[in-house]
Amino acid sequence: MKTQNRRAFLQISAGALATGLNPMHSALSHGVCSGGTTAAPSSVQIAQALSENEGKKPLRLGLILGIGRDPDAAMSKVHELGLPACQVLADEIEPEIAGRLRQALNKYQIEATSLVVGGPRREVWDFYEGPLTIGLVPRETRDARIVHIKKASDFAKLCGIAAVQTHCGFIPENPNDPVYKETVATMREVVGYCKRNGQNRTGNTHHTRPRHSGRGAGQSGG
Repeated sequence: MKTQNRRAFLQISAGALATGLNPMHSALSHGVCSGGTTAAPSSVQIAQALSENEGKKPLRLGLILGIGRDPDAAMSKVHELGLPACQVLADEIEPEIAGRLRQALNKYQIEATSLVVGGPRREVWDFYEGPLTIGLVPRETRDARIVHIKKASDFAKLCGIAAVQTHCGFIPENPNDPVYKETVATMREVVGYCKRNGQNRTGNTHHTRPRHSGRGAGQSGG
């Protein structure tokens, strides 16, 4: 991609983000010409921006943060930053922590859009050991992680969190690979469990090719 095209892409992306935050401001301020320079939008573009966002919830900013054993302190930080949403990373998923987390969310009026869960056992976030250690793909840790995700799903239900987010791992490209079939079956089991707990989505996936790289990012307010 040429430098000029990259610049235009970034300007368009910024305009799209601003549209989610404030459709009218974006429509008036973020027109883009083919040459990569900004230009005043037409009335048709303004009308289209408003129409596309009609009835939609504005895009909100949030954090992914660990709560440790003190959910109140964690939610206090989110509140102090003026953010309305977060994704909760909880290493200890016990009923006692769930109760304190729910109280903190209510106290500070913070929406936890998902519970982020990983492990148990070692995970290495690179392209060398990642395929061997991350998610539901490795056979050595798969059973323990199924149990852990289900426990996390129960924890999320206690907290009133409507989504569970995890990383499914580096799924083989070849659908005839036994590990591919095993992983898909495992994902169905986990997703089915979360669905029965009222959660509406789980996790991110990797394929083995580097072009699909990067740890999945969460969606606050999604």
